[in-house]
Amino acid sequence: MSYYRQPEFYHDFRCMGGSCPSTCCAVWNISWKPEEIERLKQADCSPELRSLIDSSFVEDKNQQGKMKISLSAEENMMCPFLDENLLCRIQKELGEEYLSHTCRVFPRINILSDDVVFRTCCASCPAVMNTLRNDENAMQLVNVQIKKTTELSGIGSTPEKVEKHPEMKYRSELTEFFYDIISNKKRRLEVSLLLGALAAQKLSEFVEKGQHDRIPEVIKALRPQLNRDSIPAFDKAVPDPEINPGRIADIVNIFANTNLLNSLIDGDILRLSRCAEARRIADKYFEERPHFLRNLALNMFLTGGMPFLLPEESIFMNYSYFTATVCAARFIAAATAYDLGEVNEQAFLMISYYIRGMYHNPRRSQIAVDFLRDNGCTSPAFLAVLLK
Repeated sequence: MSYYRQPEFYHDFRCMGGSCPSTCCAVWNISWKPEEIERLKQADCSPELRSLIDSSFVEDKNQQGKMKISLSAEENMMCPFLDENLLCRIQKELGEEYLSHTCRVFPRINILSDDVVFRTCCASCPAVMNTLRNDENAMQLVNVQIKKTTELSGIGSTPEKVEKHPEMKYRSELTEFFYDIISNKKRRLEVSLLLGALAAQKLSEFVEKGQHDRIPEVIKALRPQLNRDSIPAFDKAVPDPEINPGRIADIVNIFANTNLLNSLIDGDILRLSRCAEARRIADKYFEERPHFLRNLALNMFLTGGMPFLLPEESIFMNYSYFTATVCAARFIAAATAYDLGEVNEQAFLMISYYIRGMYHNPRRSQIAVDFLRDNGCTSPAFLAVLLK
């Protein structure tokens, strides 16, 4: 591997530490390797920290051979190693090298692909979310030389995965292809997302026929066809309230059990007039800052290692999931803003919170994909209505 492809903001990212309004140490069951815990147990530390180390780990039943931090309602779902200033006692006393791998690298994410490593910082971090809001060029990709290849780790196209899913050997080409489509500022984001869906469908057809080695050829043929600013059929399409906002609200509810949608619901029924008003408030904000949703979409695309977040699913279904999560993020902003009459800091915190479930919980991602499929998401036409 020779270079990183990373957003411009990556180099300047800094953790907010104790001032973070939504610490990444909350509502996480972070896995620890046995050797990481053993290193902790052998460390010379204060009696208070020693007591926490001895009592805070339980077996992770979802990951064989790993442990996790025990979180309880009494602890307000916060990591027991946080002090009163929301700073990590392990890092303060022992240093970063004693943290778990997840704690050391989050929210940074690496996606390995041959001689390229795509990397970003996930928008589930409020500091990242603020950058996406305020920096129009935050998600512009740049190349940075890799100096220490021995330290690379992350998700990606391992030989075992490529053998099972040969299309993965074209991860770099596919990532760049879709990224170019979504990042085109000459057209509305919704049009870019729909053009990407059309491309994803065509690529999936070739993969399903066993013609995965034609992916570079198909990408080359598709590029000029996708170089347009609008899709007349999409512009003329009539919105379907059962799909938007109906199905989008269902998708949001997959990722967390909160009261987020209560203000839009009356008697267990989603009130369309309230949804329309919420959407109006959100769209006003997004029209004034058109770069934000595009930055967010690009960030989510990289965060998910798209189009291979769920390797067992097709390129099209992975892309459909990605598009649905972008729609969900917009809906979350609208629902949060409905009571207050504006998109504010709380809206962005809620989006960040939900992204944790969208892109760090494969089980929920699979549930959402199954939901999309069960509700007719088998073509770009469904996504067009979802985006409408």
